[in-house]
Amino acid sequence: MNNQQILRIRDVEIILEPAEGVFMPSPNGLFYANSIIINPGERVIDIGTGSGVLAIMAAKLGAHVEATDIDTRAIVAAERNAYINDVKINCHLGSLFTDLLNHFDVIMANLPN
Repeated sequence: MNNQQILRIRDVEIILEPAEGVFMPSPNGLFYANSIIINPGERVIDIGTGSGVLAIMAAKLGAHVEATDIDTRAIVAAERNAYINDVKINCHLGSLFTDLLNHFDVIMANLPN
C-alpha cells in the first residue's frame, strides 16, 4: 500500500500501515524507541501499543512480546503491522498489564505526547 511508512529504529526497518484513530510514532516516540535496549530472548510488554511500533521492534530484536491497548482499533492495527513485518506479537485488549501475570524483562509504554 502507498500509505505505509517505513521507519528505521536501532538499525531495524519497520513498516507501519496507519489506521484511523490509532496513534502513529511521533519524533519524540522515535527518540524513545532508539534508547530502549532489548536483548534476544527477553520477555517484553508494550503497554498502550497503538500502531505496534515498539512491540514490532522488540520482536525483530528477538524478544518474546506481549502488547496491550484499551482500543480495539489499536489491537487490530498492531496485529496487522506485525503481520506486515513478519513478526509475532501477542496482543491483548485491556489497560496496562491487562491480566498478564508474567515476569517481564522490559516494560515499554510510549504514551501520546
